[in-house]
Amino acid sequence: MKKDWLHTWLWEYKKQTLRHSTFKDYLCYIERHINSAIGHYKLKDLRLEYLQALYNTKYQEGLS
Repeated sequence: MKKDWLHTWLWEYKKQTLRHSTFKDYLCYIERHINSAIGHYKLKDLRLEYLQALYNTKYQEGLS
C-alpha cells in the first residue's frame, strides 16, 4: 500500500482533525500492522484479498 501514501494521508489530511492520542495510535497502527504486512505493494497493485488476509490475520491475533 505504499508506505508513503499512508504517512501523507495521516500527516497532511488527518493530523489537524485528530486528538494527539488518536494521531499517535494511528501512526502506531500504520507502522506496526499495516506497513509491515502490505506496505510493500504499490497502491495500484493492492487487491481486496490482500486487505482481507491482513484483516483475518489481525483478527486471529486478537485485534479488532
